[in-house]
Amino acid sequence: MVEEDHSNPTMLHAHDATVEFFLPQPLFQQALIAIAAFAVVVSFVYLSIFYTLKRYYSIRHTAAAKQQCIKASYQLTNLLANLGFALYGAYVCLIKQHSDNVLFAKIFDNSDALEHILGYEQYYIFGAMQVGYNLWSLPVGILYVNESLSMIAHHVAVLVICTLTATSHFGFRLHAPFLLGIFEISSVPLSIMNYLKDHKEWSEKHAKGIVQVTRVIFAILFLLVRILLGTPHAVHCIRGSYVAMTGEGDMEWYLRGWIGLVWGGEIMLLVLQMYWAWLIVKGIGKALMSKKRAVLSVKKEKSI
Repeated sequence: MVEEDHSNPTMLHAHDATVEFFLPQPLFQQALIAIAAFAVVVSFVYLSIFYTLKRYYSIRHTAAAKQQCIKASYQLTNLLANLGFALYGAYVCLIKQHSDNVLFAKIFDNSDALEHILGYEQYYIFGAMQVGYNLWSLPVGILYVNESLSMIAHHVAVLVICTLTATSHFGFRLHAPFLLGIFEISSVPLSIMNYLKDHKEWSEKHAKGIVQVTRVIFAILFLLVRILLGTPHAVHCIRGSYVAMTGEGDMEWYLRGWIGLVWGGEIMLLVLQMYWAWLIVKGIGKALMSKKRAVLSVKKEKSI
């Protein structure tokens, strides 16, 4: 047994040992560098796309055209970033995994809750990349894209949670390759859908089939990856965060408060996923009913 040190205000006692709150200094510094680097890279990608598209949108010298160019650049940057997260997450989960639980998780198991939140320091990069990305995405979304309140709340929650993933021992990194990697694959068709929606006249004329196919792919990926496979991972993170927040030890109140915010953010994100899943299922139901009514209408006309 490791002797408990009650003099350090950033420690929690778990598994008969003393666990420091923050990662070792070299790893902590690497995380901060990775956050800054990824924010710079994403900003560079966004500006590159913006000035490339500006050549097309500048044909129409209007404020609406400029706004459309900004939004299109934002959407395409989101697509590339989320595709990168998903591919890297798939690589770790399917090829370089260090645990079967990296890809699959069971809601009901007998493992210690802290096993799902401690360790796996090698996956800090997932948290760092997400923090860097959202540090760019949040202000751009608010100032230039007029994002919805739910998406703004989503960005804030991800920042709070992923900062912990990148810098703390209590970072649920076992689940990071899935939740912060593969999880984002459904955002790729969503970005395409949003882009085509904002270019409705062009998409209806040249890409009507692509719009329909993209909607189907998005619905399948969201329900399969985020709900069916993702919910068990989320439940383990919520349970682990609660145990870490309420565990014994001399951890300062503000550090427990941080874990408490993470716990609340994890619950909020899970509720958001369920709400969006309900909207998707509702939309599928409406589409099926509309198709059924159309078929019945055709049959009725033929019988007359």
